[in-house]
Amino acid sequence: RGHVELRGVHFNGIELVSLETDMEFSGKLLTFRNSKLQRPDGPAGAEEVFVDLAENYVRLTGAHAECEPTAIVRCFAPKTAEFIARYRLPSTTITDVNGSIGWKGTEKTDCSITFAATEGTGTYHLWGKDYLISRPKGDLSLKGAQLGLKITGTVFDYPLDVTGQVGLGPDVGHYEVLVKAGKFPYDIFGHALPFMGLEAKVGAKDEIVHFDADATVLKGKVTMAGTVDIHREPATYQGELRVDAVNFTEFAKVY
Repeated sequence: RGHVELRGVHFNGIELVSLETDMEFSGKLLTFRNSKLQRPDGPAGAEEVFVDLAENYVRLTGAHAECEPTAIVRCFAPKTAEFIARYRLPSTTITDVNGSIGWKGTEKTDCSITFAATEGTGTYHLWGKDYLISRPKGDLSLKGAQLGLKITGTVFDYPLDVTGQVGLGPDVGHYEVLVKAGKFPYDIFGHALPFMGLEAKVGAKDEIVHFDADATVLKGKVTMAGTVDIHREPATYQGELRVDAVNFTEFAKVY
């Protein structure tokens, strides 16, 4: 046991300006306490990092970062970090991690990750497009190869709420999410229609995406349900689009 200070190091490809920690080694059990890290873009640290080299997992307690949000996650869970990186969160994002992460299997993985950006934007990808989220916040729960998520923020000056499950292991590409958006413009027949009060259930399995959505558009009610085969190029759609009581004056303004 002892105390260590390092300067100008890299860990799993992550640059650290400095690292200071108390440490205790006992065979294949490594414990780091009161760890303080400095990245080029901000500080990070943890109350305790317990590493079991026999069982191949790490347990994080009170891990906290005020820098590029994937950095501290990428040190221990690269696949999870890749998923978070899709949101393109600003470096001012505050990230907290608690729980265990296995690196040779998923049976030891059970942790929670929260992030919050009080300013700046993130990105949410849906239906082939990237949407900017202002002041994004998220709660991620990683258990085995399944990632539960709850993302909130503001899109087009209206609230956005996304909840669901995403596969990270053998089921990568499989997901089930519920999207609620106050405003969500979407191209229909070459024009962006302003869908209001959108609620959409979207899922994917074996490159088949299914969707069930309803909203208000052109002062009328619209529902959409069906599937998309993203394996084909161009993607093929099958389902039903139903519009009731559209205001034709509003319709004429768009089309």
